[in-house]
Amino acid sequence: MVRRARRAVGELAVRGWRFAVRHETPRSEEGAVLVIFAISFTVLLGFAALAVDLGNIAQSHLNTQNAADAAALAGVTALQNGAVVTSAITPVEAVAQTYFVASISWNACSQPPLGFKASESPCIAFYPDLNEPTAIWVDIPGKRLPSLLGDAGSVSVTAYAEATVTSTSPRLCWGDPGSTDPRLTGNCKFPQ
Repeated sequence: MVRRARRAVGELAVRGWRFAVRHETPRSEEGAVLVIFAISFTVLLGFAALAVDLGNIAQSHLNTQNAADAAALAGVTALQNGAVVTSAITPVEAVAQTYFVASISWNACSQPPLGFKASESPCIAFYPDLNEPTAIWVDIPGKRLPSLLGDAGSVSVTAYAEATVTSTSPRLCWGDPGSTDPRLTGNCKFPQ
């Protein structure tokens, strides 16, 4: 017992004084690497899932925006060719459905911009009125995307597009309809 105590506590003599110095036996650190690896791997998987989710969101938004753009151009082309509002809605819905993979709920849309009058579908509106429209606004309601991070990471992706009837060819618009920002040079200007 004394030997164990002397091994655990050594003595140090300095100028005649004796001090007790504690010697600890080294502990095994083999398990520490496993803990650090497990934490690092979990964080790495979280970042990988986030990267995949952000890529899916970006691709889904691009596809939804392409569907809205194509639908708006199809509607304004029909209007430019002399179609009335009710017959211009058919190509809008058909083209949007062609570009959009999931089925579109044409009743779950946001309000159209000021000055636009909604048709029988709240997702399709015309400017300035339904009798002789000069522009069309198409809103593709959001599709809920699943996430690798669970419910906290799921988002809805929506897109809208505007197009105007011109004397030469249909023109696609972007940005706020009433914007006067000169950087939005392709933006359609609708009086408020």
